[in-house]
Amino acid sequence: MSEKKGERKKTIKKNDEIIINESSIDLENVEFFKNIVKKFTEIESDQIILSIPVWGWQDTGKTTSILTAGYFLNCVSHGISLSVVNYLDELERLQDQNDWMKKNGIIEVAISSKSIFLSASKDFIDNNSWPPGTDAHTPYFFRIDKPNGQLGYLYIPDIPGGSFQDATNEAIEVLESADGIVVIIDPQLYNRQNSLAKHYKDEIRGVLFASAKRKIPIAIFITKSDNFSGIDSAIIDDVNATLEIIKSSVEAHDIEVFRTSVIGFEIVNEKIGTQDEKKLPESNTRKPELLLKGWIWLLFKAIHRSIKIGVNDKINFHPSVSLGNRKSLSSSNPDIREIGSLTNQESYPILSIQSPKEQLDIISAANDGTLRKQIIKVKDSAISTGSVLELGKITDPPEDIFNLKFQYNNGSLIAGKSKEADVIWSGILGEEIKKRPIENTIASWNAFSQNEILTLNNGGKISLISLNGDEWLTKKFIPLFSKKSAVSSLRYEKKLSSVLAIHGTESEGVKLIDGTFDERLKYNLKKNDDVIFLHILPSLEVFAISNEGKLRIFSEDNVQEIEGANITNLELISFGLNNSRIAFISADNTLRICFKDKKGQFQITGNKYSVKLTGLPDSVILDESENYVICSFREAMIWRVFKIYGL
Repeated sequence: MSEKKGERKKTIKKNDEIIINESSIDLENVEFFKNIVKKFTEIESDQIILSIPVWGWQDTGKTTSILTAGYFLNCVSHGISLSVVNYLDELERLQDQNDWMKKNGIIEVAISSKSIFLSASKDFIDNNSWPPGTDAHTPYFFRIDKPNGQLGYLYIPDIPGGSFQDATNEAIEVLESADGIVVIIDPQLYNRQNSLAKHYKDEIRGVLFASAKRKIPIAIFITKSDNFSGIDSAIIDDVNATLEIIKSSVEAHDIEVFRTSVIGFEIVNEKIGTQDEKKLPESNTRKPELLLKGWIWLLFKAIHRSIKIGVNDKINFHPSVSLGNRKSLSSSNPDIREIGSLTNQESYPILSIQSPKEQLDIISAANDGTLRKQIIKVKDSAISTGSVLELGKITDPPEDIFNLKFQYNNGSLIAGKSKEADVIWSGILGEEIKKRPIENTIASWNAFSQNEILTLNNGGKISLISLNGDEWLTKKFIPLFSKKSAVSSLRYEKKLSSVLAIHGTESEGVKLIDGTFDERLKYNLKKNDDVIFLHILPSLEVFAISNEGKLRIFSEDNVQEIEGANITNLELISFGLNNSRIAFISADNTLRICFKDKKGQFQITGNKYSVKLTGLPDSVILDESENYVICSFREAMIWRVFKIYGL
């Protein structure tokens, strides 16, 4: 694991100033940490910004690794610390000097990351809970400190493992823009002998070869390498040996393999739960030194590489990665253009799921409940039809099946009326999506997992209901509101482990930890009392429609009325999952987009940049990437596909 001993020491000069002593790093030296502290102390450089993604498939521990590095790295003991950015003066100075930072909204990224990291750390460190899986792109932005001062900043785009698995646009961009890469290896999956494991190993080799070709330092983490995971040590040894062979075949010296654990190897007499049990040992008993060593090595190498390139040469800081409501938008006027249509469509789109680059994966339903996945190829602003896959059937579908609310959760489909629901359909795509009754009529609902749903009834009670045989039964509940209302919205914010709700003119939140409702949360919003429709956005602001069709956005200190929206058909609204974008049909039969401008204000596309439709569509779907809109027309059996430019 160590580099060649006896290698000559090298120094790099920039403007005749010695910046860094690039001597070898002996990873097996018992005084590694002492030596690396000295090396970091000797670095002299202008402020740098690093981008280091963590590659891995679903449930392999990407977020856990990030949180461990963010909390446990200590510049006094390890040579380097990672901290949230609390004071923005230095970062603002850097942004003023670099147009690429302004374009990508680095200040907004830092502000967003602070609240995300502090909330996640509370659960991971204080409550000893494993972090939930990543279902949306999450920015982690840290200040990098060395023992004798600040070095710069580190951006870690935490994107869903499914994005890497499917090689989506976001996954490709974060890898291509990286200064270094962590590759998380699940030893159990890697060791299996089946088609999925072969694909997994092929993808790992591909990432290693491509990154090495670009001379990007790579830290390979064999995760769960401890005495508590239940994984046979022989499996770890075999995986390690295989990866060392791959490493030796790559023409790059900056690749290392690390056996890592967020728990450590020396904890004894401590009950360690599995990730499903959401139980970790107390943070002061964890000893993740080998994981930290991997991060330290990679950061040292990435800093060295970035100093050679120079901060002014970095031109692509992950512009497509979703950063919720805080991401800066381009300065151009967003507009909508039709790029093609699909004819003779016997089923109609109900939702979009994550898809590879240059492709839209659309789930559609026919009148009889038959489900299909329609693949639409997108290239050079034109579309073509791909394969169509049968995905099972919704049993006993209602006549207004297309007016149901649909949610996708890790391979499962959950459906029901958006309000006043008394039954919920659920099941794994490819099998039957079964209809099952619920105990009480609900005003609003949100999928919590494949077999659990969060509900809010007219009386203001929030419940966690779970599937028990052929019926939904209440598992936990909490009365959150005192007044009755038929106008409600509910949102589960996984990164904050929180349920947020708005019920008539009231709003409040509650922590949901390990399936149990915990402390109440303040979720104050300025509101009007004439609304007939509410929806909580990813930005935690509320999209509201008045009884006159006016569009308003509620936030903590403001009610913004959007001029010219005039929404009268509540079924023809589609919400983005990540960016708080909304596609809708206004009363004048025009397809419009509601979005946030770079000042943080909501706007809608004007007449010039919107699309006037000749007929009223039966459905509107904003795709998973929030860059495309599909309008379907049942009678004509046509899907029209539109692309959004300028966002």
